[in-house]
Amino acid sequence: MKKNLLLCLVLVALVLGGCVTPPTPKMNVAGVKEFTGKAQVVDGDTIFVRDADGRHKVRLASIDAPELKQPFGPEAKVYLVKKIDGKDVRVTWTMLDKYGRAIGNVYYGSNQWANIEMVAGGYAWQYTAYSNDPNMAKLEAVVKARKLGLWSQPNPVPPWEFRKQKD
Repeated sequence: MKKNLLLCLVLVALVLGGCVTPPTPKMNVAGVKEFTGKAQVVDGDTIFVRDADGRHKVRLASIDAPELKQPFGPEAKVYLVKKIDGKDVRVTWTMLDKYGRAIGNVYYGSNQWANIEMVAGGYAWQYTAYSNDPNMAKLEAVVKARKLGLWSQPNPVPPWEFRKQKD
């Protein structure tokens, strides 16, 4: 009986793509935790990264993309998919959130920063509750003035307000 249950659990894990594990803290020369692996995009600000230690869920730091059920949510996901899905990424992170996700900066290619590219394309807000980066704020203001991406809407609703409406 126990063998059958164990076999079922293993099969479920394989079908679902493996378990999500917190990243193993590895410090780079600057003392920042980091890991590298293949990216799989969940939505405009959440990805999975698979490395030798397992599959890790990562929430892109400093930004908040529209929810998938929100205007520009699917577009934000597609934009991030084009940038990093299936590609090698490097994640630098400092903490895990209450859901066990690493809050990180995601880099790909020749050190391109996916987080800021989401803002630059008009597919995410700077998440000012957790970011006070003046350069990101200036970039968001420029993108907003040019009415790019989500800013092409008359009154875009930030995801943190959208989530409150859903509760």
